[in-house]
Amino acid sequence: DLGRFADAENSYMRLQGYDLPGEQRKDVEGRVAASIYRQAEAAQASGDIEAAVANFLRIADAAPNADIRPTALFDAATLLLTNRRWDQSVDLLQRFRGEFPAHEFNNDVTAKLAVALKESGRAGEAAGEFEAVVERYPVNDFAHFCLGRALTLSGHVDRARRHLAIAANL
Repeated sequence: DLGRFADAENSYMRLQGYDLPGEQRKDVEGRVAASIYRQAEAAQASGDIEAAVANFLRIADAAPNADIRPTALFDAATLLLTNRRWDQSVDLLQRFRGEFPAHEFNNDVTAKLAVALKESGRAGEAAGEFEAVVERYPVNDFAHFCLGRALTLSGHVDRARRHLAIAANL
């Protein structure tokens, strides 16, 4: 591991041009995805958010069947979220949910989407996501508080009171 991930990607991409048996083709595609993922991680570590997100997203085109593809999309959305790029994060989280509806990350997607929607000024939509979080974690005081806040911001004060009271008593 010499950190030459772009070179590795180019080499693996050339290998994809050959007529490889199915299992080898899958292995090469996984290596393409991994080399791009490592480039994204390096960009993220250096503070280049744009390049990191672009690389995470590039995996879908370069290696559409790679096992790491959902993780890359999730990581791109999370990186945008942590950098307060709410609308972009919402787009990627919704894309994740659409492309991978049964993925194990979807519980986290719901919570992250709720936050991104609220912060982007879409309190009504955020309330729907926070409701899903509260259904999953009914004794989570912070989830109840966030739901109450989103309901208040979207004009549903009566419904909000219940969740804010629950949050205060947990």
